[in-house]
Formats: sequence, C-alpha cells, structure tokens
Amino acid sequence: MGKYRWKLPILCIILFVCVRYFVYRQADLNTAVPTSPHGGKAEIVTTVNYFAQISDNSKIMHNGTLIRELNGQQPKLNTVVPVLPQGGKVDIVSNSNSSVHSSDTSKMRHNGTLSIAIIGRLGNQMFQYASILGLADMMNFTQIAIHGGQDLLSSFQLSDKRVNFTRISTKWRTINELLCCAFDKRLTQFNNTEDVHVNGYLVSTKYFHNIKKHIKNEFKFVPRILTEAKIIKNDIAKQFNVTGINYTYIGVHVRRGDFLEKRNIEAGHFTVTKEFITRALQMCTKMFGNDTIFVFSSNGMDWVKYNFNNDTNLKMAFLEGNPAAVDMAVLSLCDHSIVSTGTYGWWAAWLAGGTTIISKQQAINESFLDKQFVYSEYFPPKWVILD
Repeated sequence: MGKYRWKLPILCIILFVCVRYFVYRQADLNTAVPTSPHGGKAEIVTTVNYFAQISDNSKIMHNGTLIRELNGQQPKLNTVVPVLPQGGKVDIVSNSNSSVHSSDTSKMRHNGTLSIAIIGRLGNQMFQYASILGLADMMNFTQIAIHGGQDLLSSFQLSDKRVNFTRISTKWRTINELLCCAFDKRLTQFNNTEDVHVNGYLVSTKYFHNIKKHIKNEFKFVPRILTEAKIIKNDIAKQFNVTGINYTYIGVHVRRGDFLEKRNIEAGHFTVTKEFITRALQMCTKMFGNDTIFVFSSNGMDWVKYNFNNDTNLKMAFLEGNPAAVDMAVLSLCDHSIVSTGTYGWWAAWLAGGTTIISKQQAINESFLDKQFVYSEYFPPKWVILD
C-alpha cells in the first residue's frame, strides 16, 4: 500500500481540476447582460449557434444569450434574452419605458420606420393617426414618424411609444394612396426593415379596426378639454333642470360652413337637408323616449337654429363659442349620435359609442369626392345609415 501513497496527491489534483472546469463551464453558459452607455458597441455571442456579431446597442439583435463588453462600454438597456430553439417565441422585456412585444425569432429585426405627414383639420388628422398606427400594427413596424399634427398633440393624451413627432426624410420610399376614402391593400405590404412614407388621408375604418381599443385609449382628451366639456354638459342639465336625473343625451353634428364654399362644392362636398335631421330626431325620440336632450354642434349654427330652435316638443342645446376639440369632447360624452357629413362628426360619434345615425349620402352624386368613397369601408358595421 505504501508504494502507492505518492499517487494519492496526484489523484486529488486531477479531481480538483475537473470540479473547477465543471463550475466555470456552467457559469459560462448562463446569460449575462451588462449595462453600457448609449451608443456603445456590444459583441453578441449565441450559445445556440456559437457565432458572434458586432452591433450598435440601439439596434441589438435579440437572438443572442451573452453580450460581452467591448472597449469598456456597455449597452444602455438591461435586456433579458432567454435561449430558445430556432424559430421559437420570445418575450423581450426591457427596463426602459418601451412596451413588451412578442415576436417570432426569425422575424425580430424591425429597423424600418413608417411615416406620414398630417394634413387637414382635427377629424382628418385623427383618421391619419389612427390609420398609420393600424398599418404599423399590421406590418409589425416598431417606429412611426409623424410630421405635423398639432391639433392632435394639443387635444389628446397620445401615448403610443412607437410614435415620434418629427421631420421626415425626403429620401424615404414614398407611396400615395389610391383613394382618399377607401382601404388601400398596397399600404399593408411593406417590409418593416425599410423606411416608408405614406401620403394620404387614409379615411377607412379597415386600417385600424383590429386595434379599436388602442385607438380609443389614444384619443382620450387632455384633462383641460375634458374638464371643460363636463362643465358644459352639466350646464346643459341645469338649463333643463334635469341635474341628477337619468336623461339620454344625443349629440348632433351638422357640417355646413366650409362645405358651402364654391371650391368644396365643386369637389363634391355635401351638406344634409333639414328633412334628414328632422327624420333622425324623430327616430331617436322613438328609440329613446322623451327624456332626451339633443346637443347640437355645427359650423353653421345660424342655419341650425333657424330650422330647429322653434320646436318646443324637443329639448335642444346649442354648443357655441368653443374650440373644435371642446365641442367634440362634449359630443363624445353623449349617449348616442346623429351625424351629417365630414370626418369631425364621424369621430365624435365613434368616440361616443352607442347608436349612431348617419347620412347615407356623404358627397354630391358622381362628383370627384363621391368617386373617392368606398362606403362599406367608411361606415362602421352597426351604424344606422339614413337616406
């Protein structure tokens, strides 16, 4: 036995080396994501494919499991990236304010930007904002650039973190919509790794019908406007001595004003008749009873009052002297809606929910504007379309 004693220390050393190797090997397989200043470089090493690539940390490909520091710099975001089989699903969770997105690892590179330059007034701006968000959602764009949109910014609590209100590069690929008031399928077929600029009004519910809840959340009025609207509605209740009583409020928007200008008439803009509004009022009275207050908003209030203020059988209130966003907020607080023509009244009714009665005719027959419409994509499914 004594002649083998000299081999025991050697066996202990070999055992120690094996244990240390096993420990270090396990540690090396664990994911480690150090932090680094914005703009630093990181080497991404994947334990699945055993390859490395260099990437700016603002565009890090999240298919690796170990990020090693280069030049003493570390990535800004503490991103947890689990090891997955190729083509598996992964939830990328960042300690920044960005949202959590689930995506296929084979399609995780989203470096392109979808952009639009906002045109028109509040109603048109709302369609363009909602539609560009819907398009981005369809094609998994994670960056949206919007030029303009001051009415949106001053009216709503916009919170989508993909959106950046900024100037837009003229070098980006530009696509023009085919019709202003119809869904254009071509606009849903871009590659989300390229920069694409969309030109158009995008007036169609089909662009954003899959994200309706998100759009309603985006179009929450800023506190100042909402508070003013609630005060106005409460004053209307006091006017008819129905404060605290369960009355039904019906918003009525009558578009006139600019639609009566020669250039707009030539383009095909249409104003509804007195008979249309009268029939809509009668329908609402039958549906909701006499405990109803009709709240009128119009850019032609003299015409509205002249034609309807003498009807003593109905309770009517008239919104005057308010900014457009405040009137829309009041209409959105109503239970149901009557809409003539134009995108402003459309959005007021859409935000209000409930029952909406809208004019079937939205443009002068056979006019340029009439040929721009695909009406089945303009009217939401449950709205009541009245001739």
